[in-house]
Amino acid sequence: MASTLDQFPPREFYSVVIGGTALAGIAGFINAVALAGVHAATGTHGTGNQPKPGKMLSAGNFTNFLPE
Repeated sequence: MASTLDQFPPREFYSVVIGGTALAGIAGFINAVALAGVHAATGTHGTGNQPKPGKMLSAGNFTNFLPE
């Protein structure tokens, strides 16, 4: 039995839409701040950040892992 969006009361539906929009906006703001930082890595999504260290290690570039 599939549920449809019109089965929910309007107040509950709009609160979920507004809450989801707020969470997406906050995540976008965090990404923008993190990308503008020193290391230029996204803060809320790891899929683009995880391959970077692997590529550096396989190329023998160990200097980026040392603390400054």
